[in-house]
Amino acid sequence: MGKGRTRKTEKGSARPDSGPDQRYWVAGLSLALGLLFGSAAFYLPWKLVTVFSLLTSLLAASHLSTAILALLGHRRWRTSWRLHAFAALAWLLYLAWVVVSSATHIAGLYGSLGSGLAAALAAAFAPAVLVTLPSSLWAISATGGLRGRPLGLTSLVVLFVLVLDPSWRYVGGLGDARAAESLELDRVLEPAAKVLVASSSVGLARISPSGAIECERPPAEAETAFVYSRQGVQTQSRCLQANDADGLEARVQAFVESEGRGAPIVVDLVTRTRSLAPHTPLVAGFLVRPGLDGVCLDRQCLSAWQLVALDEFNAYTPVEFIQDLRLGVDPERLRRHFGKEGRGFEGLSAVATRTYVLNGGELRRLRRMRAERPGLNSRTVAQAISAARAFLLQAQAEDGRFMYLVHPFTGEVSYQGFSVPRQAGTTLALCEVGGQGAEVDRVVARSLAMLETLLVKHGELGVLLYPPGVQARESSLGPAALSLIAFLACRDRVGPKHDELIGRIGRLLLVLLREDGSFRPRYDLQEGLPVEGPQVLYAAGQGIFALVLLEALAASVHHPSFPEAKALQSGVERAMGYIAGAYWDMAVRDFFFIEENWNCLAARAALGHHRHEAYERFCIDYVRFKLRYMFDEDDSIDSDYLGAYSFANVTVPYNTPTAGFAEAASAAIEVARKRGEPTRDLERAVQGAMGYLLFAQWHEEDCFACTEAVRIPGAFSESLSSPVIRIDYVQHSLAGLGHGARALGL
Repeated sequence: MGKGRTRKTEKGSARPDSGPDQRYWVAGLSLALGLLFGSAAFYLPWKLVTVFSLLTSLLAASHLSTAILALLGHRRWRTSWRLHAFAALAWLLYLAWVVVSSATHIAGLYGSLGSGLAAALAAAFAPAVLVTLPSSLWAISATGGLRGRPLGLTSLVVLFVLVLDPSWRYVGGLGDARAAESLELDRVLEPAAKVLVASSSVGLARISPSGAIECERPPAEAETAFVYSRQGVQTQSRCLQANDADGLEARVQAFVESEGRGAPIVVDLVTRTRSLAPHTPLVAGFLVRPGLDGVCLDRQCLSAWQLVALDEFNAYTPVEFIQDLRLGVDPERLRRHFGKEGRGFEGLSAVATRTYVLNGGELRRLRRMRAERPGLNSRTVAQAISAARAFLLQAQAEDGRFMYLVHPFTGEVSYQGFSVPRQAGTTLALCEVGGQGAEVDRVVARSLAMLETLLVKHGELGVLLYPPGVQARESSLGPAALSLIAFLACRDRVGPKHDELIGRIGRLLLVLLREDGSFRPRYDLQEGLPVEGPQVLYAAGQGIFALVLLEALAASVHHPSFPEAKALQSGVERAMGYIAGAYWDMAVRDFFFIEENWNCLAARAALGHHRHEAYERFCIDYVRFKLRYMFDEDDSIDSDYLGAYSFANVTVPYNTPTAGFAEAASAAIEVARKRGEPTRDLERAVQGAMGYLLFAQWHEEDCFACTEAVRIPGAFSESLSSPVIRIDYVQHSLAGLGHGARALGL
């Protein structure tokens, strides 16, 4: 006490020299930051050696050296602390330059969409500021560089308060276990399944997602099972409860034997319960696990599969003006199903359930309304492709359009938001991997005939406008490019009858192509000129893909409407050069790409007649970047998500991005093989993605609640927790499975 040496400040007051307490604080903080920066250098860039990884590694080393010197009490530890603080600020300035320059570039590329991406990139910069700035200011202040009290500890306390919100400790918690958690109903239900198929005249009937089920006691107070059965054309629901697991087992057995005369029967066994009330809506929304947990309010309950059918796992919108941002359940919407008022999650509880289905003489245990994941082999892949194809073949209307939206549980069909590119993309998938057969050829021909009714001639050019006869001033690149791909890819099936259309749209794409190789987004029909503006996401890759296919056709077939072969070759070369060069030539290339699947498909299509080394490298780099978002056995995730493509384990993966990855990676495998490069990592990822798609597909045996108005087995919903089927979900999944099978030799 009072024996430490002192030194004078400029104002003449004395303050103690740094003692051991400060040294240990600095050592601990420097060690933590050193490990953090070292991890960032290793994990953030998708390539191992980059400018960012080198600079961040040096910064990590400087923090770790300070930690060591401070622990040892070396006389230079304060100097090291000061130097690494300035190094951290310099690193922060470098990162700011990366963010600003890249955000400006992206905003210029994609207009309003690019502005949103730029804002997201800027938001990602915030954690780096929070980690770096407070600690650096503290170090500089404490070592004499700045006057005033140290700011670091205060800033860190605020940071920890924000990050370590006590409510987050509940995320992923499973709650209080029920005695029934260890109860296996298989031995009780298996014999009953054999009896039911003999006594039932209904066969593979469907259970409808009826309203909330009412119990005698809240599930938290008794062992509980929800039982749903088909009685004639009606769905009957019962809540069976007992004081212990043995008693509940006896009640389930008695019900199935005495009252379950229909088929199917669904039994949801409650294994855990937990209250949702202490949490904020965002946190509680994640606590209700999609497809695994139901929700109860007092004695009324909705099963997990009912919540999926009602699309309640994609209901909460934390930002009101961003309606597409949907995360978890919404307490207000849940309360409407129970017909009771209240505030937030007050009184609501989540119930974890285990689902059994007796249907057609078989007993199956389902997870997230899906049967056990089938093994990946040529037989299971062929079955999945055949089922997806069958769905598409029966999903076409008389006018040639494919059903745009289908609800698998209500049977509601809608064409609202109908998209020409998705119509063309579905046609392309059938032509490429739909197999041979007269029925496939008829569906393809009808779809192409429908698309041709959209053609509007404009001099030597042609545009596609929907609906037919609509008066429009402008035409967009995307519908023209993807439709042209479909016409070219399907030409072998339908013959040359659409060649004039092919030539006209091909000429349009060349007019939209700038000298630097980028594409203008639209064509002005009144002025007869292309419209300047930023590129449209996806459309540039589709444009290159279309020109690549047309270049190959024009080299072997002459048609007066086709552009000259030299013009096509020059246009393809410019477009490929732009994508491989100026398009993504910025610092964030080491960190991320956007969505470039169509460029990979174009690179594969060009292998036989138009090689471009840098464009092929762009494709391979892009797909290898995406490998980091593929869930595999090394990730701490739910086994249901293995093989899926997603940004985090917090939300349910969407099926289309996974399928799109399988498409792009399959193309990249063929490109890499042509270049003599190894592909084992890409093959493993495609295997995982295909395995996930096999699990996510609707099958006859797990479609117990699907509508009977439309055939659903073979289709793909948006995700395992979002039921609506859109035609492009099936399109991309079929293409991912088909091209993946070819790339893997299945």
